Amino acid sequence: MDEQETSAPRRAALWRRGLARFIDYFAMLWALFALQVIGVTSWVDSTTTAFLTIAGLYALLEIVYVAKRGQTPAKELLKIRVVHPDQTGQLGWGVAVKRWAVPGLAMALPWWSVPIALVVLGLPALFDPQGRTVYDRLAGTLVVPYDATEVEGQIKSRKQLVRSVMDRNIGAITGNPKLLSDDDGPNV
Repeated sequence: MDEQETSAPRRAALWRRGLARFIDYFAMLWALFALQVIGVTSWVDSTTTAFLTIAGLYALLEIVYVAKRGQTPAKELLKIRVVHPDQTGQLGWGVAVKRWAVPGLAMALPWWSVPIALVVLGLPALFDPQGRTVYDRLAGTLVVPYDATEVEGQIKSRKQLVRSVMDRNIGAITGNPKLLSDDDGPNV
């Protein structure tokens, strides 16, 4: 293996990126539906308002998770992560906002054009050697394969994997160091 192969980060598969985005959007639709069912968002009465609410929820999800962890729950599920090209440190709030801004603001378009806009924004990833989209270039980020279980220790059961992912996600949002830790005791 030559030095270029070992130093260049691998790019995440485009299908993983697309599926992660779809799962994140689906989660936001589900959250909006759940809020409407329990009556919290009875003020959401039009399609435009609903899409703006989803954009706000998605901004919260994408910005907080990418800034703090480099991945949303869907990206973690699909084993991909957003990183700096040199893969050092947390991305931070500014980078996360820049990365969210382009696809997030596409949500302000008429509802039927949002999927088209997202595909157009993602097309450059097909031709870019590092698989970077328009918003990756704007924010100075890469999306790479990443498996937390390989880095942080093997998790032996699916039940423990789900528990540890949920604990880390809650810990990332609340800043609770106990939940951020992967020391969950014996494997189940």
